[in-house]
Amino acid sequence: GSCGECQSDNVCTNNACCPKNADIQVCADNAHTTYFNGVEIGKGSDWKNVQKFNVVVQSGKNVMAVLAEDWGAIYGFSATLNQGICKSMTTDDIANWKCTGTLYSDWNTIDYDDSGWLSARIVGSKGIRSGNYLAYQQIWLAGPYKPTIYCRYTFDGNK
Repeated sequence: GSCGECQSDNVCTNNACCPKNADIQVCADNAHTTYFNGVEIGKGSDWKNVQKFNVVVQSGKNVMAVLAEDWGAIYGFSATLNQGICKSMTTDDIANWKCTGTLYSDWNTIDYDDSGWLSARIVGSKGIRSGNYLAYQQIWLAGPYKPTIYCRYTFDGNK
């Protein structure tokens, strides 16, 4: 395919026309604030509810960032980003998530350098259960437990 015929509501991805609009779903035990390309898109604090957001993927670098909080006992968050037939990301893609327990300024922005952050780790079992109503793995910070964590998933809107 060629991108020469892409409509304005599409982005050229691997020589295919992909929708710019993507859906994000997040479920956290216990709470989350979710950002896309540095802008807060929503929050939630009930693990029985999956929050859904619509975002616009831009050409080049994009970042989904999640501030997750645990209030005791079970903890973790699961997420997915779906861009139609073009891209589907979930927290099952553990290697693509990076987390820290330290708050850094601009941590949720596109240009922040997270190369020093650790990959996330899987916590709890996959699938819909107590603490997780989204059918993907819950993740958290690797290393010593922290009740508040900051995680990033970075991807190229052209791939």
